[in-house]
Amino acid sequence: MAYQPESVSVLIEHLDSAGFELVRESRGGMGAVQLIYEGVLDGVAAWVEINADRGQWQALLGFGGVGEGHGGGSWAAYLDGTEISSWDIDHEVGFIVERGVEAAAAWRRDPATERKMVEAGRAYMERWYAERRRGNESTD
Repeated sequence: MAYQPESVSVLIEHLDSAGFELVRESRGGMGAVQLIYEGVLDGVAAWVEINADRGQWQALLGFGGVGEGHGGGSWAAYLDGTEISSWDIDHEVGFIVERGVEAAAAWRRDPATERKMVEAGRAYMERWYAERRRGNESTD
């Protein structure tokens, strides 16, 4: 396998030991990787997508057969009632390993989890883009 961060190796080992199965593997030019694992966390069907594009790694956690996967920064914000923040791959892996079961329990308790996380993600991106626009306007 081409280079991958140590934290990705840790996540793969964690998923394997938790009974997750690699259901899709895709590798392309310039280091592109997509690995999708499926399994169960706290009685909830779960999936983890590990992907890389030109050296930028990401790990997403999702539940159920549909919906989007979310990074650790989004999950932590949802669970802790804080603002979404960007995390690197090491933090995303740490979240999945350390708090994945907590995320599954929250998903099971609240059927609107997916909708709430998507709405929070959109609001975060709107703020992010607004900040960038304001920064560009001040340099004109």
